Amino acid sequence: MLFVDPSRDGAKRDEVTILSMWTGFSAQLPDKYAIHEFEIAPIVHGMRTDFPYENGDFEKASPFKKAANFTCYWVAASPIVSYQATPTRIPESEINATFAFTVSMRSLHGAKLLGHKGGPTRVLANPIELSEHSYLDIIDALRVITPRDSFNLVTVLYEQLAYKSNPDCQYQTHPIV
Repeated sequence: MLFVDPSRDGAKRDEVTILSMWTGFSAQLPDKYAIHEFEIAPIVHGMRTDFPYENGDFEKASPFKKAANFTCYWVAASPIVSYQATPTRIPESEINATFAFTVSMRSLHGAKLLGHKGGPTRVLANPIELSEHSYLDIIDALRVITPRDSFNLVTVLYEQLAYKSNPDCQYQTHPIV
């Protein structure tokens, strides 16, 4: 599971997992893209350091916050680049957003949510599912995010997407006034 272990070894495992996911992801692309492997370690380290949560505590943050922070860092760094200019080439910003979103959604599937206010721990047992329309709109929106400006909004987005597919995991709902 990604983004669970805050240690240096945990970060290294996340790097290896991300590279492995890139191998499968890139094999499905119609054009040739490369990933700057030397940028993965700073992304994985950066998302853990000075974490935008209570006292910078990566370990205690929700899986939604961790996935959102990864997405924001990945898109800002944009380590995936095209090395083949073709008429069908997908823009690099879209490839980076798509890959970051894919990694984040996979990191959320099976994630444990600690009980709120002493409640029971819950597990996101169901994979997150979206309509094609929602998926394309989300990827388009993620293309321009930054860690500083987008973290909270991406966190809420991921949380709501997870609860849509795992309604038994969400907090008690309240009407909007």
